[in-house]
Amino acid sequence: MNTYRLAVRPDIRYALAAERIGEPALAEDVVVNALAGAVVRELGRTPQGNWIVDVQLDRPSHEDAVDEIVAVLQQLGFSYLEGVATEWVSKTVEGLLLGLGGGAITGATQNSGAALIGAFAGALIGSIAGSEMRVVAAQYHVRWNRQTGWVCTQLPSDAAAASSPRPALA
Repeated sequence: MNTYRLAVRPDIRYALAAERIGEPALAEDVVVNALAGAVVRELGRTPQGNWIVDVQLDRPSHEDAVDEIVAVLQQLGFSYLEGVATEWVSKTVEGLLLGLGGGAITGATQNSGAALIGAFAGALIGSIAGSEMRVVAAQYHVRWNRQTGWVCTQLPSDAAAASSPRPALA
């Protein structure tokens, strides 16, 4: 699973318009309808008047995903400032093993059938719980370069482990 946390601002043309045409606004349903398969995780304004758009989107590459998101946001009247792409992994296997181990504790009983059922139930519950737990695998700072297009620079692993966005995107 990949998520994209972008900081955008209303396009400067809105501020420079001779007649006030109003500032554009973002709505979750508009973004979801414009991006096939997208899930909006966060959408809100910052105190500085910028917007944070956090979208879960699966595309072949981070560049493709950011390009598609930015194209939609530009059509809605926003300019791209910066972004972070995050790759997430689930802990299904760890949950399964933990649940299997927890269920095997019931093996202390003399009934082997109860031990088997307990181990199976523990594994099932552990895998379900593990599938809901997500850990940051990697984070990339995404910036636009006029000559080469989108550039994704991997952030240090300690930043990915903390799973916190850059301060500018907080």
